[in-house]
Amino acid sequence: MTSRLKYFTALLAFLIILTPFSQSAHAADDITGHWHEEALLEMIELKVMNGYGNGEYRPDAQVTRGQFAAIISRALNLETPTEGKIFTDVKSENDFLNEVLAASNAEIITGYTDGTFKPHKVISRVHMAVITERAMKYLQIEEKSTNLQFADVKKILADYRPAVANTVAYEIFKGSPIDGKLFFRPEDNASRGDAAAIMSRLLKVAKAAQPEEPEAEPVLTYDVATAASDGTHKVIRKFDTFEAAEAFLKAGNGNAVYYDNAIVRMNSGVVITVPLPSDSLTTVYATTAVDAKGDTVLRNAFTYVSADTELEYYGSTKDYVQVRVSGKDGFIRHQNANLKLWSQMTGRSYYSVSGGNLNHHIYSNAKNSYSAYSIGKAPSFMSAGQRYHSWDGIEFLTTGGKVAGRGYNYFQYLPARSTTSYTAAEIDAYIVKRLLELEANNPSSTTYKDASKRSKLIGMGTHLKKVEAESGINALMILALAQHESAYGLSARAVTFNNLFGLRVYDNNPANDHFATVEENIDELISLFWNKNYIPPNAVYANGSNFGSKAIGMNMRYASDPFWGSKAAGHMYRIDQAMGGKELFAYELGLTTAINQNARTSAEVLTNNVAFTYKAAGYPVILKEALKKPDRTWYRTSSDDLRFPEVYFAGEYIRPLSVLK
Repeated sequence: MTSRLKYFTALLAFLIILTPFSQSAHAADDITGHWHEEALLEMIELKVMNGYGNGEYRPDAQVTRGQFAAIISRALNLETPTEGKIFTDVKSENDFLNEVLAASNAEIITGYTDGTFKPHKVISRVHMAVITERAMKYLQIEEKSTNLQFADVKKILADYRPAVANTVAYEIFKGSPIDGKLFFRPEDNASRGDAAAIMSRLLKVAKAAQPEEPEAEPVLTYDVATAASDGTHKVIRKFDTFEAAEAFLKAGNGNAVYYDNAIVRMNSGVVITVPLPSDSLTTVYATTAVDAKGDTVLRNAFTYVSADTELEYYGSTKDYVQVRVSGKDGFIRHQNANLKLWSQMTGRSYYSVSGGNLNHHIYSNAKNSYSAYSIGKAPSFMSAGQRYHSWDGIEFLTTGGKVAGRGYNYFQYLPARSTTSYTAAEIDAYIVKRLLELEANNPSSTTYKDASKRSKLIGMGTHLKKVEAESGINALMILALAQHESAYGLSARAVTFNNLFGLRVYDNNPANDHFATVEENIDELISLFWNKNYIPPNAVYANGSNFGSKAIGMNMRYASDPFWGSKAAGHMYRIDQAMGGKELFAYELGLTTAINQNARTSAEVLTNNVAFTYKAAGYPVILKEALKKPDRTWYRTSSDDLRFPEVYFAGEYIRPLSVLK
């Protein structure tokens, strides 16, 4: 191994030690929530990227040639040479003198024929790719190539295409999806966030390319132990198999089984989901099975949740952890589960009542902090000043574990196939009023500065009512989601790209989708997402047309946040309250109770009157009328299928919902 690779190996070891990142890096206000947040924090911890003071790092600011030379020099720990090429316009630290000289000496950067480097010139994506490819050669990373499939590949100069292909083959550079096509955007200027992401990927590729010394596999055992509240544990007895350790635990010994210093079985406690290096989400499966090799596998994924989610613990084997998510049984992999005894929990999510509203306080185990929002109307069985807990947002328990009451949050279970009585003018008036309140209540906030002039929500009323009439989606439901996803139409994505709903912005592959107008963005949400994949009874992601939870409704497959549905419903509740409260409890709601349940075009069982069939139980409907007949009661209800304005269900398969009042 050459000296430069030995030196770089030490840097990589340092990078590994820094994971996870320290809390100090998380204080950067303009980084939190950015789609390059993880890479930016990594580069800040490694002191590869510096800020501008006061926690400001400007992730969306353009990068100059000098800045990128400095970033790559620091990332590779390049040494400043005592002699070497001198550029006529690089003379001081303001021009990144040492870093530019170091990168030049390593043959990673070059200048212009007139002897200049132009350190303050903004760098393009293709030039960044060329420099990155030279860094790969410096690190002796094996050259790869791939066919460039970008729609704008002809805009990449022929001399640059091999370098671009090498970086793309290693997935250091990726394209941007726009209108269903992938673009490289070679002439576009790169941002500081882009630079951080490129460096992060380069370091990971370099680490993977380093040969690792084989290590002797440690002999691991299943240890029955007494776990303490501070996270330490005292081993009582070691076992070669999980089954033997579990039996010893069940016999009354200790309170947990450890494997490789992590709890894999416990008497009771909580599951906290953790991300994997390749995936930030935890998939929840409905069933387990044994494959041809005799290994236990998880099958039939029905939802997914983000990292740091509290799940109800129901048991575990050596192969999986049994959980409940929003009250629905499921299974997750051990690598996604951090099992914690109740005594080890430093905080816990809870519900409270204030001002007649039901508030949800979400605890972050990773940050040891709470965030809160108003979910809806407080139920009569709750008292102010008390804490309540709930795994599903339906059954609420006192801190002593007794059932305080049950009920469904109205707007969380209201089907999308409903209408609001509010007019377009009333909706527009509410939006302006709310934006003015945000301005007045947050005078020092840059986000809400001039909100009543800048927000992309302004003037949406007419189009929302048009969509409601033509597409069968409640106008307030769309507005509530827009407020939730776009910070009241003021997020960077909304302001820059007219993207109010984060369409095609995913947890594992954040990107921006551009829309010419807000109206176009709303139409795409309805036509290509909700009315295509989520609401029709037999759509690919159909689980009910309500906001819902991880057990029912669009939240199951639409968003990784397990409380996306209740947060959006909270916005709808607050909108209605601000406009007079006419929509709360306007409809009577019910749930279907059987799988393969037929919705019929008339209140009778005929061979030719099946409108559609719900594949699973638990779909919400609006109960319009109960028809009592000699053989049974029928319900005339709302319909998730636009071909049928209303349908009928046999009464024994419909359960009227008791909503929180």
